[in-house]
Amino acid sequence: MVDWTVTFIVYILSMAPSTPERKKMLAKVVSGGVLATSEVVELLAAHDTLTKKLTCRYISHKCQAYTDLAYLASNLLLRDASDPNPAIRSVAVTTLATLPAVQEGAVRAVHAALADPAAKVRQAGALACVKLHNHAPDVVVENNLIDSLYEGIRDPNPAVITNCLLALDTILISEGGIVLNKNIAHYLYSRLPQFSECNIVFVLTLLLRYSPKNEEEVFTLLNTVDEMLQSTVPSVLVAVMKLFFHLTKDYPHLKKDMLETIQPGLCKILHKNIPEYTYFVLDYLKSLDSVICDVFAPHYKCFLVKTKDPSYLKIKKMEVLPLVSCEANAPSIIDELKLFCTDYQCYREAIGSLKEQAFASKEARTQCLSALVSLLAGPSERVQCAALECVLALDPQPPLSSGLQEAVAALVATPSFQQSNPALVLRTVGQLGVHLEVAPYCMEQLVHCMQQFDVPTQQLLITSTVRLFLGRPAECQMLLGHVLELGLKGDKREVAGRAAQVYAMLEEGPSCAKRLLSV
Repeated sequence: MVDWTVTFIVYILSMAPSTPERKKMLAKVVSGGVLATSEVVELLAAHDTLTKKLTCRYISHKCQAYTDLAYLASNLLLRDASDPNPAIRSVAVTTLATLPAVQEGAVRAVHAALADPAAKVRQAGALACVKLHNHAPDVVVENNLIDSLYEGIRDPNPAVITNCLLALDTILISEGGIVLNKNIAHYLYSRLPQFSECNIVFVLTLLLRYSPKNEEEVFTLLNTVDEMLQSTVPSVLVAVMKLFFHLTKDYPHLKKDMLETIQPGLCKILHKNIPEYTYFVLDYLKSLDSVICDVFAPHYKCFLVKTKDPSYLKIKKMEVLPLVSCEANAPSIIDELKLFCTDYQCYREAIGSLKEQAFASKEARTQCLSALVSLLAGPSERVQCAALECVLALDPQPPLSSGLQEAVAALVATPSFQQSNPALVLRTVGQLGVHLEVAPYCMEQLVHCMQQFDVPTQQLLITSTVRLFLGRPAECQMLLGHVLELGLKGDKREVAGRAAQVYAMLEEGPSCAKRLLSV
């Protein structure tokens, strides 16, 4: 195995133009070793930028434990804060802000950094405000650094704006973060095209905190973000969608128009099938629920599961597929889902998604039940259980297909399946027992084991027996009497209570007893 720490150290040292002695000191810096104060000062006095950056990082991590080091380094850092090289000024001001012993000098350096002609230094100044606030929040407030950060929002450089917004949002966290008024919000909307992909996501998310005051303002802001709906960058596209939904919360008719606009770009992302990107987009689409069906149903193939997909992506696709299902595409989706119903990584989700497809049409329901027949007869008990639960959820009405009837009957009559899944067998017999010839036999087998079941299963056994009796009274009269007797004489109070309730309702007549069908 490659030691990446050593590899990284060797690479860093190869980049730094230093003497052998200095390289040994730098090796300690990178690997987290301890240097003498004199060695730190020597490294900090070096002229190459990489050495200074590494040394400043070391000082930031060690200054809490070594206050003398902070005092000695501060003079050199204050000098570096005025260095002609913007990179050195940036690292110096950021490091000064972490030193608790030199707050006065750090404040001067931060103020100077926020007004520096180099955008990189202004970015560092905003970051330094956060670092200073971490150990001296009062100093930041008393020295008007918050006002300087607000002024930084008007900076010509978008990266500086982002850093100032991030700094303000962090510093004002106790007040709920930065509050956007109309002027700030409209200004940020006007600058959106200038932000990088990374920064624009943060700004778009921040703009969710501002709500327009009237319809005219809403449509003005919508026009600003309209072009971004064409983006094929997943994070940007999702952020714009969230902002669009926020702006149009009082205009639901516009949501379909927006989805139609983003559909081409979003389908391009899904066609690329980069797992992380696809998952991110699908996760957001899932939150939109059925609103996406009309627009994306014709493009359902973009959402289909692929064999090479990682398991987490397969599951997410299966969650979203029902949302783009309709009468026209459900049969095709069911055919695709059948391939994954025996995949141990996602069989439950595949069967669950299959169930949702069944509600698209009568044809889809028939196709789904047909697919479940082969799963009920399969070799895996886990898959059999999931398939049987799906059948119960679909609650097929008579006449049942001969294939489905035979598959369910064969499964619930299997002793090993009864033993490992008694509650599921009881639910099946109670719900579908009228259609299953073996139902009374299965119930007799389970009654013999009644005292071994937990309380909920014993209660279910009583209820399922009543349901079976109501459908097949002649065959199950003796069985019901036996079950009620066991329940009443048992030592479980809850079970006895259920048996007494059933007995009382039966005395009232069949119509009263049928209330148990909803229990």
